[in-house]
Amino acid sequence: MESAPYFISLALAFAILSYGLMRRPTWMWHLGRVIFYLLAAKWGEWFFTGLREARSGAQVAWACVYLAGGLVIWLPSVVWWSANREKFGKATKSRSSP
Repeated sequence: MESAPYFISLALAFAILSYGLMRRPTWMWHLGRVIFYLLAAKWGEWFFTGLREARSGAQVAWACVYLAGGLVIWLPSVVWWSANREKFGKATKSRSSP
């Protein structure tokens, strides 16, 4: 039961994010930019820590593999997110109105 608050917090965070993606308000686009920034910082930390701790050429190569793997996931996502800015912040039409 000691992990219950973490599960509840995670569920609440995902509920807020899913609501934001469903309604697409402007704050969700900006929050997405912050999330991508934090992901880039974490991948950069892994890369530079791997380079700093590397004792051989093979370990330097593995650090570069971490960097390339992060870029393969991160870069297309950020490019898509930036290109679709106009989809966030528009007023949505109500289904009940004619």
